[in-house]
Amino acid sequence: MTNEYYGPSQFARSEINKLLGFVATGKEQDWEFEFAAPSRIQEMLDILENAILGDESRDALALLLIASLEELDSLSELEEQRAIKWFERNKIVRRKMFFYWIQLRRASNPEQVLKLLADDS
Repeated sequence: MTNEYYGPSQFARSEINKLLGFVATGKEQDWEFEFAAPSRIQEMLDILENAILGDESRDALALLLIASLEELDSLSELEEQRAIKWFERNKIVRRKMFFYWIQLRRASNPEQVLKLLADDS
């Protein structure tokens, strides 16, 4: 399995849009930036932790979560720890997000993203 990740499929974006109640045209070029929602981080974490999602949809929601986290000036300790722990438990997603945000240089705040995606193993 590759760690490369270049963004969500149309299907995954559509599924996450439905879960979060987002109205989208399907033509969004930077979906994760257009729909980043810092006020809904807890909800995104709840879905990631509790919902049964396919791999593509889980990856898309993780992408949207990081985009939402990046929009915040500061992250609450609880949100940060929840996100870090989720990525620790989901190493494949973590590696994909590292590729997308760090290796492709998409992160506006690489230090914050690196903190979320730190690999202690």
